[in-house]
Amino acid sequence: MTVADESLYFEIEGLVNSFKNPSTSAFQFSYLIPPKTSAVGLLTNVAGWLERDYYQLLNVLDVAVVPLHIEARFSDLWSVKKWKASNLGKDILFRERLFKSRYAIYVKISNQRNTDAKVSSRQEGKGRNHEKRDLTAYMGNAATVSSTQENGESANLPRGLNEKQLLDLLERSLRQPFRIPALGLDDELVVIRNVEIIKLQRVAESTIVDSIATFEGTPFRQDLSGISRGTAMIPARVSSIPINYDISRIPRVTKYLEVIEFLGGRLKFEHPKKQLFKDTRKENERFLEFF
Repeated sequence: MTVADESLYFEIEGLVNSFKNPSTSAFQFSYLIPPKTSAVGLLTNVAGWLERDYYQLLNVLDVAVVPLHIEARFSDLWSVKKWKASNLGKDILFRERLFKSRYAIYVKISNQRNTDAKVSSRQEGKGRNHEKRDLTAYMGNAATVSSTQENGESANLPRGLNEKQLLDLLERSLRQPFRIPALGLDDELVVIRNVEIIKLQRVAESTIVDSIATFEGTPFRQDLSGISRGTAMIPARVSSIPINYDISRIPRVTKYLEVIEFLGGRLKFEHPKKQLFKDTRKENERFLEFF
């Protein structure tokens, strides 16, 4: 079994969590799932690592998320202070929250990792003047150190680890967290369950996807034929979620990816999606797309 076919699998469950959509303001909508930036942030946190490690992990890890349950969605009122000179005072914001959400998360070493985060046409802070930053001064040795794996390939993995060592360390960190695990805001704690390293089967193409999938314009529908009565369901929708950052500029620039969010059932595409993976365990047989 090669490391490329291995995945770190775990399930997380929170009482109240939220994953703010940065394109919303007065009413702050939440994504239905934790974006890749949040999932990798959780891994960095439980490992006790630093911000520089977080940015490296974003470049070397791929994530697939399967939403298992969301009990309800509700809005929370927040009081915030305004600091603009023309409009000092307080304001009230509405923030969407998820109640009793549960997810299955798969994490694998990326087959197309790189050291520079590419930026999509939709950027956070588009139109600003971005100053170029010296990454060596910011990240120290972590910006340039690359590990040499057993097969001799250069990996650009954090802290000089090879692929197997990195997955093993993250697995141990999920079982015995160095810091209190939170997902979303700092006080939105989660319980981590069923941590293990599993083997995935590569799938050339499939019209069925059980995880959150990228949206490429192909017609699709949400197949609910396999769910039982009383199962929570949220209709599929297309959202732009953050997946990486370009930290060579100040302020950092966010890379977004259009994905299909949903809860309940699975996605069925009119044309097959390529380069998928399959969790072949009998109790959790799923087709997965990583990004």
